[in-house]
Amino acid sequence: MGFASTVADRVAPQRDHVVDEIAAYGGSDLLCFLAEGPESLVDRQQARWTPWRLWAEERFHVTLAVTSGIMPVRQDDETLATLKAAVGSIDDWHLAPMHTVTTITGSLVLGLAMQARAIAADEAFDLSQIDEAYQVEQWGQDREAEQRRRQLREEVRGAARFADLLSDQGG
Repeated sequence: MGFASTVADRVAPQRDHVVDEIAAYGGSDLLCFLAEGPESLVDRQQARWTPWRLWAEERFHVTLAVTSGIMPVRQDDETLATLKAAVGSIDDWHLAPMHTVTTITGSLVLGLAMQARAIAADEAFDLSQIDEAYQVEQWGQDREAEQRRRQLREEVRGAARFADLLSDQGG
């Protein structure tokens, strides 16, 4: 019900704004920002994120610039325009769950992959949490942070369920 209300109340009346909001993640996609270290974390990010960057590059015929650390990396204008066009081609009903997935994961690539049903909700969420999972391995679990991660995982799963229901109905 929540996603249906979001479509009626937010997406349909502000479609261009919602498309812009989602597409903006293409300029700062999580999967394009590797850690500077330690090497074991960087290796994990490379192993898990590179296939999804390559998926996006192949599917949308773009090249994603990648950097290490927090220094910004600029995606070229053509890449950003192509990714925005891909988002703009999605109907209102699918934009609502895609918005949720993209904002929670910090990744337009993962949002597009879920929209295309190329990745499952749990895998997309886990990919977005590589840094956090690494920190937990190093320093232990923080109960509040873990509760927040469980809540966010459920939101991503809910978005996937809504998209699946749409697909089951021919949407």
